[in-house]
Amino acid sequence: MASESPAIGAYRRHRVLFWFLALTGGVAVALFIASFFFDDIIREHAQVAMNENIKGYHVSLEHAHLQLLGGILTLNGLKVIQQAHPDPPVADVSMMRFHIQVRELLWRRVVADCATAEAQSPRR
Repeated sequence: MASESPAIGAYRRHRVLFWFLALTGGVAVALFIASFFFDDIIREHAQVAMNENIKGYHVSLEHAHLQLLGGILTLNGLKVIQQAHPDPPVADVSMMRFHIQVRELLWRRVVADCATAEAQSPRR
């Protein structure tokens, strides 16, 4: 009988672990790739929801991205414009990031940290 190589022996001993790690890695890669396909859907949904809830103002949103693995929602180019006086906008936020705490979702609580960058309010 020929002797087995150490790699084949290790594979046979840890077959379940190997397939579990391969499946977990495949799911992670699939979620990462899928998150880019949801950008336009999320941007449109967020913009429509904000415009429905704010009377007398219009919200425009250039780009939105949801990182499914990290639970991070990033909104880019958020502008709030008053319909009666559209120029200049009431708020101009270049980037707003929400980090959703997934552990709290398991207990049916929505908890998120919010960070903004270069927020401007040109009106005085």
